[in-house]
Amino acid sequence: PTLPANPVAGQTWNFQVDLVPQLAAFLPPQGHVRLLRDGREIARLPITPGREASTPALRPLARAAASLALEAGQYELSYDYAGDRNYANSLSEASSLLLAPHATTTTLALSTAALREGQELRFTAQVRSAEPRSGLPTGSVSFRRDGREIASVPLQNGNASWASRTLAPGHSDFLAEFVPGPNFFAS
Repeated sequence: PTLPANPVAGQTWNFQVDLVPQLAAFLPPQGHVRLLRDGREIARLPITPGREASTPALRPLARAAASLALEAGQYELSYDYAGDRNYANSLSEASSLLLAPHATTTTLALSTAALREGQELRFTAQVRSAEPRSGLPTGSVSFRRDGREIASVPLQNGNASWASRTLAPGHSDFLAEFVPGPNFFAS
């Protein structure tokens, strides 16, 4: 398979394969082509007959295409055509692809630096990816006080917020820790 240039984990890609018969033919291939990862199907690409190949014999050409997003990981990708009544099956050679998770940064803002008893303290965390094309990170944020978790909040559009009126006054160290979903590293 031809792999996308500059691959990014989680980004939607268009996969396509052109089917060209070995000999001049009148009927295009039919059915579907399977996109395989390590020999296991991850997508079915329907075949659409279409245009003529740019070869001297002007053989019919069919194309199979699909769009999908791949999570971070190591991939051995290949295409498998099961064949039809006019054409034999065909399996492409595998191509290797490594999609690494993206680095992230997490920032924490507190609504106040000096807390009085009964006063609300609002925690706001913002998580951003170092790779702009990867989109907003997914996962949750663990808010911690002196190393112990006091709340876990899912990210929404890269942000997580939580508030409490029950925290006792006194010196404390607060931390926001990003617990990632697929395609991202913790921060």
